[in-house]
Amino acid sequence: MSQTYENHYNQLLQILRDNRRCWEQEILNSYPQSITTLPKQWLESMASLSRHDLWMVDSKQDFSSIHHSPMRECFEQLERLTQINAKEIPPAHEYNIADAYFGVRGKKRHEIETLAPVLKILKDTKKINKVVDIGGGQGHLGRVISKHFGIPTLSVDRDPHLLALGHKNVARLQHRTLPDGAASMEFLEFTLNQELSPACFDKDALVLGLHTCGDLACHLIHHATQAQCQGMLSFGCCYSKMELDKDGYAIHGPSELKLDQHTLTLATRGHRSNSRKAFDLKLQVKRHRYSLHLFHYHQRGVERFFPMGETVPREYIGPFSEYAKHRLEAYNIQATSEELDEFYELDWVKEKFETMLMANLIRWQFGRALELVILIDRCRKLEKQGYQVELASYFDELKSPRNLGILALKK
Repeated sequence: MSQTYENHYNQLLQILRDNRRCWEQEILNSYPQSITTLPKQWLESMASLSRHDLWMVDSKQDFSSIHHSPMRECFEQLERLTQINAKEIPPAHEYNIADAYFGVRGKKRHEIETLAPVLKILKDTKKINKVVDIGGGQGHLGRVISKHFGIPTLSVDRDPHLLALGHKNVARLQHRTLPDGAASMEFLEFTLNQELSPACFDKDALVLGLHTCGDLACHLIHHATQAQCQGMLSFGCCYSKMELDKDGYAIHGPSELKLDQHTLTLATRGHRSNSRKAFDLKLQVKRHRYSLHLFHYHQRGVERFFPMGETVPREYIGPFSEYAKHRLEAYNIQATSEELDEFYELDWVKEKFETMLMANLIRWQFGRALELVILIDRCRKLEKQGYQVELASYFDELKSPRNLGILALKK
């Protein structure tokens, strides 16, 4: 096993274990214990920072404003341990951009433009005769790499609606002349799980999972290694969807660090604030959401946590009562608009929110480390199966936060 991955893994485990009380409890679900168990000096040090300095910390750009040295050193070490080398992306040959990215924009286009030349090099230099794209959706990636990069591709998805859209997109482009060297592109409806292995997994295939949500990455790795596939490229995401055992821990998570639903969610969302505007919006979201929890906890004596769901940004910018009233009513908690808005402005509520916010900002520093523990654990398992493994950053994190890919090739 690679000592590089083993050492990295052990260092991550050590800092996570040493600071477990900073990340283990979700702020609302475990309130008030979630803020009373955190190191008091850490909370006070964070509370002394300006909003600008807090953004610098949250975005991991600058920790120098933190005067409490143990916390600053911990954050700096976390940043060092979560730095992953960028994948060297080979230049792509010239191809018809308008044709290739028909119906593809933004993040998806960035991902395809990055991956296509990498897959082309792998096809040309390794014993790979096709790419099997798991969770391929409409087949945008498969359409580009087969037609414009000459890589035979099978796009696999469980959603028949997305597959139908994929067939429709291919049909709409049939009138365009195929470039020289274009390869075949096919679709397959299939649900990849722990039990069922698709026949398309074979020793000459590279299995790709661009967004292997939850346990899908683990199923992909399991079946690809069982079939002795030539290689696989997996991008983990949505760890919060991983299946839990009877004790509430991830079945396919690292055995050395038990991860429950809340820590898996933290791993999923462990990316940095990409702008001051995004950071300010996050704070406003927390202001409304935490105040809502404080109201039903302290004013109505309801200690149970209630999920309130996601909403659009404008709801967080408007009056607190407009955000809170109908959400409370959904749980039969009655309150007037006047009562809610008065509660929102109480000094003790603002102070409590600030403490909860500082606890949240501390906790989020550990998100990327938790994600890396999951991913490096997968790297270690692949190495044991006889694969040469590379964990690298493929995409611009600001465009595609789930940017860490595991490339495993048969030795």
